[in-house]
Amino acid sequence: MSSSFSNANFFLGYKDRPITLDKAITLSAVSLFLLSYLIFPFYNHIFKMNQKRDEATPIFQIINHFHRMIQRFYFIGVLFSILVIIDVVSSYKVIVFWYYFIAGSFIGMALIIVTEVNNFLLGLLAIQRFLLYFVPSSDKYLNISGRSMNLALAISYGLLTALHVFLYVLSLKEVFNPALDPNGSTRITLILYITETVFVLASTLLYLLIMISIKKLGHLTSAQLNKPQRYVLWQLVAVFIGKILLIPVAFVFNEHERGIPPLQHVDGVYTAITIQLTYLGCNRHNLMSLLSSLKLKNFFRIVFCPCSIQPRVEPEVVNQIETTGRNQVA
Repeated sequence: MSSSFSNANFFLGYKDRPITLDKAITLSAVSLFLLSYLIFPFYNHIFKMNQKRDEATPIFQIINHFHRMIQRFYFIGVLFSILVIIDVVSSYKVIVFWYYFIAGSFIGMALIIVTEVNNFLLGLLAIQRFLLYFVPSSDKYLNISGRSMNLALAISYGLLTALHVFLYVLSLKEVFNPALDPNGSTRITLILYITETVFVLASTLLYLLIMISIKKLGHLTSAQLNKPQRYVLWQLVAVFIGKILLIPVAFVFNEHERGIPPLQHVDGVYTAITIQLTYLGCNRHNLMSLLSSLKLKNFFRIVFCPCSIQPRVEPEVVNQIETTGRNQVA
């Protein structure tokens, strides 16, 4: 289910690459990162406001992981920014180049793995909600506990890390061994990236089937419990659209023996934005909280001193991540 990490040619050939397409990709990644950086304080604030209530919901473990994933993303972003600054002021000295190559490889790998785990969890969540909705009797088998969530995360991160390390070693061998196909790892990367996109599409379709069924039952009062599932649907749709837009560019990179890493980095930053925006816009309660946080008296405290604002328990309202068992809507 994963797109792979780097072709070592991307880093080792850094100074010799044509810059037009690379600059466009880099500019896109930087612009998206800055946008995501601006959104984060408000996303974090509203998440903390909702946390006490959300803890009682069936899929809080996954939503909470999304929040932790965003925090990891910013840590990775800070490290990458330091690398860029060093790269700009270094005039490509040999020692700095190898630092950039090694550290950049691992930072890039971490960004891609975190993104892939997020997409994989979205897919698993879609499958779970589909089964819970259309096969209510599966509820006792599909509830996600903290222990099972931690196990799923450990397995996901472990397998994806092993896969990327393998592909990275393979790409290095391709650089230093002329007998090997120089684009073998890149082709595998592209195939896996497309496979991941198909998985996201299938997950989106499962959620669409749930939403269509809910719409037909919209005249029932209890059907509103399922409306907040739009949060996950919007996130899946946004991730899928982003991948569809990047696939043609991935083919261009592959054709010119560039590898897919820069596109995967853009994908990672884009995913971080979709997680935050879909959470902020998934229901009226979150939107109103966002508008309130934009008021001048709250804005500076949220951005520059978030710890000064104490989370409050809101009155009980329909939550954005309620269970979707069809028996609740019957």
